[in-house]
Amino acid sequence: MKLARKAGIILIIFSTLCWAAIPAMPFIPVSAALKLTFGSVLVIMGEIFFWLGAAILGKDIAKKYIGFLNPLRWIKKKRNN
Repeated sequence: MKLARKAGIILIIFSTLCWAAIPAMPFIPVSAALKLTFGSVLVIMGEIFFWLGAAILGKDIAKKYIGFLNPLRWIKKKRNN
């Protein structure tokens, strides 16, 4: 696997981790201002990591990943089963 492809995959994984950490914010014992700041940083970093990874991997892989994470697609799958 090429180094650029590995870097793109790692960036998308970091993006997913940033987004997954956001729901844990209310349970961290710090001030509300710090929670808000940290949550905002996670959102921004998650977006930056995702789009950098998508740019490295290419349009087709990014489109597939975005489609996989679309909740409307999950609902349609359940209805079809």
